[in-house]
Amino acid sequence: MVRYGVRTGEPFILSDDDRAFIAERLNMKIAEEGVRVLALNVLRDHVHVVLACAEDDLTEIVRKLKGFTSLELGRQLKLSVEDGGRQHRVWAHGFSHTFLDSDEHFAHAVEYTMSNHFKHEVTPLNSALQRAALVDVEASFEGSSN
Repeated sequence: MVRYGVRTGEPFILSDDDRAFIAERLNMKIAEEGVRVLALNVLRDHVHVVLACAEDDLTEIVRKLKGFTSLELGRQLKLSVEDGGRQHRVWAHGFSHTFLDSDEHFAHAVEYTMSNHFKHEVTPLNSALQRAALVDVEASFEGSSN
């Protein structure tokens, strides 16, 4: 099925171990790329991230994070399609984003992201793993544009 230019189908459902693996790999890529992440939560079929970046950098940052984690999980779980040389899709095309335009909006987004596992009734990730790559608010708005 294709709707709004996005291929839809059965979502790839992550186990708790897969979620931890994705969080570890996200932390690696976030550190490698110098992305300023303020909140992160890996759920069964999607990820919430609050990050500070220039608007022009957002698409490329998301592309790198999704691409890297998809490739790494594919290797871990051996998701390649037989004889096709390609991998089953882990993430949907595209992403949703909201620009946070006030302190209140920002605080709500961080709280929503960090507690979203309750809404989806999944086990919370180890807090050290969930917070490993996070930067503090003041540091997130200093320095480079990504």
